[in-house]
Amino acid sequence: MPISRGFTLLEVVVALLIVGLALAAAVQLTSSGADNLRAMTRKTEAHWVGMNQLAELRARGVYPATGKSQGKSEEAGHHWHWSQEVSQGPVRGLRKIAIRVRAEGKGPVLATVRGFIGQAEAAAAAPNEVSGPGIPPVH
Repeated sequence: MPISRGFTLLEVVVALLIVGLALAAAVQLTSSGADNLRAMTRKTEAHWVGMNQLAELRARGVYPATGKSQGKSEEAGHHWHWSQEVSQGPVRGLRKIAIRVRAEGKGPVLATVRGFIGQAEAAAAAPNEVSGPGIPPVH
């Protein structure tokens, strides 16, 4: 009688267990990668909102007053909430701006954009609209 050379049931079960664990790890890795991609996409969109807000401030050509303000925006089909704080910069005639962006509603800040607007920069954009407390217009 010929001797049959094959796998035992135990060997087959162990092989299937190893393949199952490898597939589960691959699925988890793929899912984690997709979650990270979504998070990075949201942070990138939030950064765009902050950059757009800073660009709008610069485009207005107005030397901004110090203080806090907030607003809402839509970018890439999502609604965003931003808050900005304008403070005196490190030198006279320079304003420091910090814009924090989060998804609409409560949630963590996804992006913070910082920038500066100078009185001369605002004068170049709109020469007759530069003003600020205690600072004469630049001509």
